[in-house]
Amino acid sequence: MTAQIAVVIPTYNRAAYLKTAVDSALAQTRPPDEIVVVDDGSTDNTAELVARYGARVRYVRKVNGGEASARNRGVREATATWVAFLDSDDAWEPEALAKLEDATHRFPDAGLIAMRARVMSAGGTPGTKTHGKKSPGPEFSTRSLLWGDAGGVQMPMVRRDLILAAGGFDETLPSATDCDLWLRLSFATRMVGIAEPLLLVRVHPENLSADRTLNARCWIRLLEKLAREHPEFVRDNPWHYRRALGKERLRLGRELLASSGRSSEHLPEARAALRASIATFPFFGRAWLYWAWSYAAPGSYAAFRRLERRARG
Repeated sequence: MTAQIAVVIPTYNRAAYLKTAVDSALAQTRPPDEIVVVDDGSTDNTAELVARYGARVRYVRKVNGGEASARNRGVREATATWVAFLDSDDAWEPEALAKLEDATHRFPDAGLIAMRARVMSAGGTPGTKTHGKKSPGPEFSTRSLLWGDAGGVQMPMVRRDLILAAGGFDETLPSATDCDLWLRLSFATRMVGIAEPLLLVRVHPENLSADRTLNARCWIRLLEKLAREHPEFVRDNPWHYRRALGKERLRLGRELLASSGRSSEHLPEARAALRASIATFPFFGRAWLYWAWSYAAPGSYAAFRRLERRARG
C-alpha cells in the first residue's frame, strides 16, 4: 500500500533559506502528495516567495506563536496519512521521501521514521560530517532517547493520527518541543531510523546562537512531565531517568555559572542546579567540579569556557 505523505514546513522570517527547502521537497524522486508551508507571522517576503510556486505549495499564514504552534497548524492542515517535517532552513537529498516510504514497508508497525543528517554551511554547501542515531540498530526506545538518541530523531516522518492523538507539540515549551513529542510517542508506537544521511541541516548564526540555558530548563520540564505521566517507566528505569535528569541539571548549572562571569545574580541558581545534579545522579564528575568552581573562583569559569570553545573551533 502506497503511503500518502504531506510535507510540513514551518517558517518565520526565513525567506532567504525557504526557497532551498521547498525546492528540495519538490525535487523528490518520490513526489510529496502535498506541501504545506506554515508562515508563523513573518515580516519578510515569505508570502511573495511561496506564491511563486502556485498550486504546488499550500501557504498558511498564522499569528506568530512559535515553532511548536506552527508545526501543529501544519499537521492539522495536512490530509495525508504521514507528515514529513522539514525546517525552512534545511533541505533534503532527492531520495529522502522515497527512502522514508520504503521504510514504511520494511517496518510496517513503525509510526515514526527518522533519518541521519549531514551538515551544510550557511551558504548551502554540504559537508562530510553526519549525525543522527547513536545507539546500534534501527530501533529508538524511550531509554535510548534519554541516553542520547533524542537529538538523533532528525525531523522525522510521523503518522499524522499518532501526532494528533498525542496532542501535538507542546506549545507551552519554548524549546525542545520536538524531543518532548518524540519521547511521548515512544510510549505509543515503534520508532525507527534509517542509516542514510538524507537531511541537510544548515548551520548559520541564528541556530548557533540557541539559548542553551533555556533548552536545559525545558528539558528538565519535559523530564518531570515524563515522570508524572509515566511513573512506571521511572520506577523500572531509575538509572536512565536519573542520569538524564542529572545531566540536564548539570547543563543548566554550567550555563548559569558561565553567565555569572558577567553578573553574579545567576550564581545562587547555578549552585542550586549543580547540587541538584549531584543529588540526582552523583556520577558526573563535572558536576562536582563545577560546584566546587562556583565557590572557589566563579568569575573565572566564563573565561575558561570561551577558551574551551575556541580550542574546539
